[in-house]
Amino acid sequence: MKRWILTASLALGLSYQAGSLAQQSPASRLEGLMQQWLAIEQQREQMRLSWQEEKQVLQQRLELLNAESSGLKKHLDKHSGLKTKAQQKREELASEQNALEARQQQLKGSLESASRHVTALLPRLPEPLAKHWQENLNKLALLEDHPSKRLDLYLDMYKSFDRFREKVTLHQALMPIADEGEQEILVDQLYLGVSKGWYLSRDGQYAGYGEAGSDQWQWHSDNALADQLQALIKAAKQPEKATLLPITVTLSGDAI
Repeated sequence: MKRWILTASLALGLSYQAGSLAQQSPASRLEGLMQQWLAIEQQREQMRLSWQEEKQVLQQRLELLNAESSGLKKHLDKHSGLKTKAQQKREELASEQNALEARQQQLKGSLESASRHVTALLPRLPEPLAKHWQENLNKLALLEDHPSKRLDLYLDMYKSFDRFREKVTLHQALMPIADEGEQEILVDQLYLGVSKGWYLSRDGQYAGYGEAGSDQWQWHSDNALADQLQALIKAAKQPEKATLLPITVTLSGDAI
């Protein structure tokens, strides 16, 4: 724009001066033309210098803009990387949280299932095993906010069930005897696994057998078993001297 205005001004000036020179002598016209030429050259040089200065300023501005753009791009790339890592970390944490919640839900379901099973099975167990289970149930009542510890106790109960089922157990207890008006008598109890058992009073007067019923453990009086039980209990107390001995077993469909 500056260049156009300057050129227009030169054209008008030349036209005006050309009209004036037409009325002058040749020497005067030559001198006037020289002055005009020098003025034009000066103006052209000023224009060139002005353009170079303006070009240099523009070049510097362009370089500054390029440097700023490059810096901003690096900054954005850096933060973009950080954002990507942060997003990845959030996704990993969310995945871990979902997996943890799924495990907790699974554990909750396992505990509820174990609780129902233990509650239903407890009354049908032999006395020594039932006592151990009841002790664990008492502990469970104090561990409502500790699911992993609750699970450990349930596992202990199941393991004790398996151990009891695989062996013969001799146990001493006070039992109410119907023939004595429900008076408690000290007896030896002999359990074969978790479904069958026998008892014999210390004086050998009272005997009977027990079994896991449909909803509880049941004892039945049968004093005729006294002689068989005398030999069995003696063998259980001295297993190194034990021999094969017969015992009357009543089978039922309620065995555990």
